[in-house]
Amino acid sequence: MDPCGREVLDEARDPDGERTAIAYRTDCGATTPFVTSIGFRSMAKPVSLQDVEPFFSMKGSHSVDLLWEKKSFLDGKPNPLTVVVHTESEEIYRQATVWDRVPIWYVDRPPAGVRRPQSP
Repeated sequence: MDPCGREVLDEARDPDGERTAIAYRTDCGATTPFVTSIGFRSMAKPVSLQDVEPFFSMKGSHSVDLLWEKKSFLDGKPNPLTVVVHTESEEIYRQATVWDRVPIWYVDRPPAGVRRPQSP
């Protein structure tokens, strides 16, 4: 049994509906720091949050935004994901630039003209 708690911070489904990017915070108790992570969940074979392998993780509890880009210019390749990390932490444990064939871009603020969809 996993003693760690996990809380979803943000999720964004890709425009093709194949996967969901999910940002979450892991808390394993008072003697370890929080860890903020991001991974993909397949829509075809959903897994528990505990089983999501992160392509990004960093020490601490941080705010992130996940933004899928349009794929019109990519000719059949997966949509790129932009990860907006609201922090200046230098303790990044993992930061992949491609994961499951998806290009991943990291920025400290959303690209010009890109707005995060508002929840109803």
